[in-house]
Amino acid sequence: MAGDLDDGQEIGHSFRTKPDSYGVYREYAFRKPSITPDAHLTLSDLSDSPYLALNASTQVTSAISISVQKDESTVTEENSNWFAPFENASTYCLMNWFTTVSATKSMTQLDSLVNDVLLASDFNPEELSGFRAAKENARLDSYKFQQGPGTVSDNDGPPVFDDTWIKSTIYIPLPCDGFCQPESEAPMYPIEFYHRKLLDVIKAARSEFESKGFHTFPFKAYWQHSAELPERVYSESYTADSWNDQFVDLEDSRWDDPNADLNIEAFIIALMIWSDSTALAQFGTASLWPIYLYIGNQSKYIRGKPMSMSAHHLAYLPKVFLCTFFEVQSLILCKLDDEIQEFYMKEFGKHATAAMLTHIRREIAQAVWMLLMDDDFMHAYVYGFLKEMLDGIERLSFPRFLTYSADYPEK
Repeated sequence: MAGDLDDGQEIGHSFRTKPDSYGVYREYAFRKPSITPDAHLTLSDLSDSPYLALNASTQVTSAISISVQKDESTVTEENSNWFAPFENASTYCLMNWFTTVSATKSMTQLDSLVNDVLLASDFNPEELSGFRAAKENARLDSYKFQQGPGTVSDNDGPPVFDDTWIKSTIYIPLPCDGFCQPESEAPMYPIEFYHRKLLDVIKAARSEFESKGFHTFPFKAYWQHSAELPERVYSESYTADSWNDQFVDLEDSRWDDPNADLNIEAFIIALMIWSDSTALAQFGTASLWPIYLYIGNQSKYIRGKPMSMSAHHLAYLPKVFLCTFFEVQSLILCKLDDEIQEFYMKEFGKHATAAMLTHIRREIAQAVWMLLMDDDFMHAYVYGFLKEMLDGIERLSFPRFLTYSADYPEK
């Protein structure tokens, strides 16, 4: 396939892979990348469908119904094959579980259960006596690899970064129609909200198992059809000109990088930011306004899988964003949290207008992002941060904003 680096060749200052069976090849700027995750992808990696099979030997219909019930009193030498059509009782029990407990499991997940769990050299079924999934999941949730930010404890296991939630307060200067006042003297309205440190969320995402599929090098893909000129192929974000251009700029600017003399591979962590109101129930008005982050280094197909857990919640915008607009006699009114209107009445003797509230929401969004892009993040943005990835290679990561998509109630 186009991701195979074994048969590639250096062409000028770039590296070109061998065309795959479709005639598609890749060109990497500067040098051959150390990894290409797509070379090891399977169809099940890109889809959560329970009806996929890796090959013909694993195609077992999910509609299978096992009606045989194990009865120890009737198992004799004559009917010892009660588990037919399967070869043994263990396979029967496994397939009975697979076909009756849930219809959302895939063939690949079943193969993984057998090969990675049941057949593992250190797997001991006796240790599962009294096992309860809820209890073990709670144990995992409460387990801490760290005692605090940046401090790794002596507990065994992979390092996990402290990306816990933080409660912060921002202060917004309030405007008011008919009042002339310097911004520095305007009443300051305190607003509390919850967030996580942006850099810690990025580091935590790089520590997760799914980061094995991160692309560290952008590339340009081409389709070569016979003797015709090659055509550019656009598919993923890391094939776009914008990412390739930023990578070239990063490589050209590394002469001023304090880590440049370490000869460490550097790459861009592409941040894809989204924000929109989210309803929490089918009935009622309960809602949240989250800011969440995707890592663009992942394939769009993996990011689109709900079970890949690719969305990282970064912050929850305060209640002032959670308002409902309706039109009454051509006037746009806003049902807003009473506290801010009471604050306006106390300070100015009048309610805030729709235009004031729009301005306040903009100021809140700006203040939230000023807090998220703190000194630690800005240092990593300029100089990068070192971290060992799952393949055991230490790389230098430079966060960059690739996309920002946000909805606004007043629109």
